[in-house]
Amino acid sequence: MKNIKKIIKSILITITTFIILITITTILNYYNLIKYKNIIMLMTVITSMFIGGYWIGKQTIKNGWLEGLKTSTIISLIMIITTILLKEFTIKYLIYIMIITSSGIFGSILGINKNEKNIN
Repeated sequence: MKNIKKIIKSILITITTFIILITITTILNYYNLIKYKNIIMLMTVITSMFIGGYWIGKQTIKNGWLEGLKTSTIISLIMIITTILLKEFTIKYLIYIMIITSSGIFGSILGINKNEKNIN
C-alpha cells in the first residue's frame, strides 16, 4: 500500500509539473517569445516525467529504475489510451512515448543516487 501511495504521489508531481510548464510555455507563446512547436510540447512532457521519476527515485531504497519504469508506464498508458480514443495514434507517437518513458527511468536512477539513505 505504501508503494502505491509513492507511485500516485509521483504521478501527481509529474502532472503538476506538466501543468506549470505548459502554462509557462503557453504564456511565452502568447507573447510571441517562442514559436509553439511539437518539440516544445515534447520537452515539457520529458521534463515533467524526469522530475516525477527523480522524486520517486529519491523515495526509494533500491531498484530506482524499476520504480521509474512503473510510474512512467502508468503515465504512458494513459497517454496511449487518450490518443487511441482521439484516433491520432501513430508510430511517431509511439517513439515519443518510449522517449518519455526513458526520461522517467533516467530521472529515477539519478534520484536514487542522490538519496541520502543510500550514501551510507
